[in-house]
Amino acid sequence: MNFSPVGSDILRTIKEPFSENDVLYLQDLFLTPGVHHIEVDNIIKTRTMIDKVLYSLQYHQKAACLSLSDLPLATGVSDVLKTLIADDYLVSKNNLVLFFLEHFYFDFLWIEETPNLLDSMWYEQFKQHLTDFNFNRSIPIVRVAIK
Repeated sequence: MNFSPVGSDILRTIKEPFSENDVLYLQDLFLTPGVHHIEVDNIIKTRTMIDKVLYSLQYHQKAACLSLSDLPLATGVSDVLKTLIADDYLVSKNNLVLFFLEHFYFDFLWIEETPNLLDSMWYEQFKQHLTDFNFNRSIPIVRVAIK
């Protein structure tokens, strides 16, 4: 997995088992507000790693994931897509804004940027709302890209 912290174009490769420096780096990444990038080969391994780090940190009270994958999320992790679909927040641009006003109380978010998500018309608006509401400055947001 390749990681890039906020404001850096430098990628750091991390492989399991994690070294002590890798653990400290991941801890910093998962606790620092801003948008962080991960490049991965396998979304399943990455999700397992994210779950392990979140569980180990015991810091975030309301973690969430935006993914089009059918893979189940760990207990306690909010499925953003299910909420967006169930409450019709994707029907219009104004409804998507309402989602952020009514439901976005997360303190950690990761986004699994699969090709299908990147092709979604609403995803660009979603990312823009993260910026408009300053979530990109107040919580860690990890964007997971598939190589």
